[in-house]
Amino acid sequence: MSVNRVCVLLVSITTCLFHRTGTAEPVCSKFEYEERLLEKMVRLEHDFRLLQDKWQAAQEALTESIAKADKRMIQLQTMADANQATLDAYNSTMDNLVANITSRADAYKATHDAYNATMETIVADINSRADKQSGMQMANSTIRMVVYYIYYIPYYK
Repeated sequence: MSVNRVCVLLVSITTCLFHRTGTAEPVCSKFEYEERLLEKMVRLEHDFRLLQDKWQAAQEALTESIAKADKRMIQLQTMADANQATLDAYNSTMDNLVANITSRADAYKATHDAYNATMETIVADINSRADKQSGMQMANSTIRMVVYYIYYIPYYK
């Protein structure tokens, strides 16, 4: 035989063998097929149960976290309400304090103005008497007038 014929024959045998082994499905019995199918179903069922357990645990953790968040939100709202009440009381106290200080300042100013007017009257009276009296008599009457105004006219009302 010639080399060409041998090569062609060899290539065709290899092609036939490769084609037959590459495309052929494995042969198994019906029992073996059902056993493999059952194993896969059991594994899938087991995996599904594990997944269900994980999902249930995650759902319980989420529910617990939501309950904790709701409880904390109620606590924070209670604290905010208490802080608002304290702030309102503080603002009211500050308003009363400002009103009290303002009224006292106004009263002090009125008293101070009255005192200044009285002192101006005393000075004017002293000046008018100085023109009429001698030095000794003027000093004596001035001392009496100053004592009178200091002890008998109250500084604070």
